[in-house]
Amino acid sequence: MSRKKLSGKAYKKRRRQIMRNRLFLIIIIVVMVLLAVNLFSLGNGDDSEDRFTRLIGTSDYDRTEDEKNNNRNTDIDVEYSEATDVEGWKANIEKAEKTNENASVILENFEKIPEELLKMAGTNPQTIDFVAKYADISIKYKFNYPSKIYKDVDYPYYIQWDQKWGYKEYGSGVIGSAGCAPTSLAMMLSGLTGYNITPDEIADISINNGHVGDYGTGWDLYPFIAREYNLDIKELQIDKEALLAELDKGNPVIISVGPGTFTTISHVMLIVGHDDNGNLKIYDPNNLKNSEQTWNFDDFKEEVKKMWAFSE
Repeated sequence: MSRKKLSGKAYKKRRRQIMRNRLFLIIIIVVMVLLAVNLFSLGNGDDSEDRFTRLIGTSDYDRTEDEKNNNRNTDIDVEYSEATDVEGWKANIEKAEKTNENASVILENFEKIPEELLKMAGTNPQTIDFVAKYADISIKYKFNYPSKIYKDVDYPYYIQWDQKWGYKEYGSGVIGSAGCAPTSLAMMLSGLTGYNITPDEIADISINNGHVGDYGTGWDLYPFIAREYNLDIKELQIDKEALLAELDKGNPVIISVGPGTFTTISHVMLIVGHDDNGNLKIYDPNNLKNSEQTWNFDDFKEEVKKMWAFSE
């Protein structure tokens, strides 16, 4: 059977129809590819590095110091009960819900949030916004803090769960939950060197050189950092007079403590000076309130594991 030959007009019409069909097919393919890429990204939403990249892109960190000081946090004043398990943390977060609507976001996503972040939110009301934003990137991150606490010392103050770096993977968690050591070192180095050194930079050094694991940050990181930045380091006896003597020389001291006053497991902080009564000015990277008061060394001496003084 022979095919009927199309006239010139019919042929052109047929060609246009074929081109439209091909164009429609190309559009369908492109849409399907874009949908597949989007679904893949959602399926990998728990990847810490990707989450860190996406979350820091939403940061309102660059507010002026006046804006921060004129908008002091009131939702962190909620009184928590002592809590050591998931149920206790949840009960505390429910208390926080009365003053911070972002606590509701945590409760709505409770089963999806890593346990170490639930512990943060359930033991420290200051961290509610950080944990809520981990669950929902669109929430308003309201928590703010001063870049410097004491006018007479030249050290910046950093919170380890600042959204600018807190979501970056570190050890078995993120800097926000496990990065007290790199945050304390970043504050110390920024003050001594005069350069703006951030916790994620120190976290990278720690990770790349094998100084962190599931156990946390190894004490060998401190002499390693001293060598990297051409600083002197001296391990101190756990003694108040030895500590005050270093501070009087202008030497900051990194301190590692065990369970008790500041932590339920272990914690690292920076001591930047002392007042006229010998009470310590401690930059606690996990707690703003702790950092805004002074501390008597004798009250937590038994919790101290190690102390290192740094100098140029």
